Amino acid sequence: GIWEGERHARDGRTGAIKCGRIAIGEGVEETRGDDEVMLVDEVVATAESAIDARLELNGYVLGASGVIIARTDRAVLRVAVGPAARRISEQVETLRLLAQANPPETMAARVPWTLASGRSGLAVWSIEQALPGDRALPTLTPSLERDCIDFLVELHALDGSTGPRLHVEEHAEIVAGLCDS
Repeated sequence: GIWEGERHARDGRTGAIKCGRIAIGEGVEETRGDDEVMLVDEVVATAESAIDARLELNGYVLGASGVIIARTDRAVLRVAVGPAARRISEQVETLRLLAQANPPETMAARVPWTLASGRSGLAVWSIEQALPGDRALPTLTPSLERDCIDFLVELHALDGSTGPRLHVEEHAEIVAGLCDS
């Protein structure tokens, strides 16, 4: 694994935040004292309390945006500090607004709804439903491509949408170009 920093989280978790540095790796020896609580431990404990369930994390991934992502079988935990924390707050707010728009079940079943969110020390965190399925391939199948377009059309048609009302036909050439790439 990749390792930066001085310490890692206990209880089999493989990442921690210390002084803004990120630790990702496996098999790293414990070097902190028992009285020290890592920020990631605090976030996990707070999130577990918020959803009233234990999080059996399957490791951590550092996203390109600087958000740490940890997955369980049923949920996804996102944690960030500093500027990256804004991305989590924006996602939570966007999903709140989407829920207010009362999306149809066909759309709602495809959204990773926020189960809980908050702050823990310097960290902003959210936990959302894990959606069933596998990681998408780099190129979309025609069926998945149609599903994505249908989802976007439904999203655009929701009540409460604040964006400009554009007709798909007006942008058919742009959409077709994106589908071909």
